[in-house]
Amino acid sequence: MPNLVVENPCDNPPVWPAAPVPVKNPLAAMELATGKKKDRFGCTRNSGTKFHAGLDIKAVKGTECFAVADAKVEEVGFGTDVGKYVSISYNVDGQTIGVAYCHLNEALVKKGDPVVAGQVIGKTGITGNPDPNEPHLHIEYQTQIWVAYASAVDRSKVAMNPNALVPVGVAGV
Repeated sequence: MPNLVVENPCDNPPVWPAAPVPVKNPLAAMELATGKKKDRFGCTRNSGTKFHAGLDIKAVKGTECFAVADAKVEEVGFGTDVGKYVSISYNVDGQTIGVAYCHLNEALVKKGDPVVAGQVIGKTGITGNPDPNEPHLHIEYQTQIWVAYASAVDRSKVAMNPNALVPVGVAGV
């Protein structure tokens, strides 16, 4: 059996492209889930050695989630870590943008549906791996139709940085 080299995107982190400014914020209130660095995208976990592919935004269970742009629903599914999710895609200047809303309790759209910016597409929950005492929306952006890669390396290769959705100093770091 050959030795497999497991890469860590945090060993030599790239500068990830910024996610586009949303037409509509994904939640009515935008603050970090816990107010700690670990809520942010990037090499923010385990003292900077573990990649976090999204942004965790505080939301009590049942909070409405809004489409960030006019888009198409690409998938409604479930993953071990991300829980119930809705993914949408849209284009900005010819670039496909994929966005996933994760840890949902309820999806209010189905695969193939067109959605408009500001349309309610789901409600937050605690499905997947979140701490039940820290309910939040985990949102991820990718430079393609969103794919729920299991590997941090694979996720990091197509990731976009959504940290600007919750500016520094707003409910945390």
